[in-house]
Amino acid sequence: MRKVVKDSLHRLAAAIRKIQYYGHSYQCPCCHSHLKMFLPTEMIIGLYEDEGAQRRPPAQCPLPRLWFPGKDRLLYLYLLHKTSTFRKPLKLFM
Repeated sequence: MRKVVKDSLHRLAAAIRKIQYYGHSYQCPCCHSHLKMFLPTEMIIGLYEDEGAQRRPPAQCPLPRLWFPGKDRLLYLYLLHKTSTFRKPLKLFM
């Protein structure tokens, strides 16, 4: 019973977050969600810099489906557009 309630709350929170961040300014290439903004990476992993330190631009998808950080999204886009990894069937050599 406790697990059912916990899973239901997670699904509800994900639905609220999707509505909250819905927009057309950005699109996450990994989960194909239309977003009005990305989250700062520091907000997700709990790192806070000093006042004078330079912050990275927001690069974290706010939807909890995949939680792709910016570097993983960049690698995915590179593999998608510059290699044939996703276009051709994968051959396994044994």
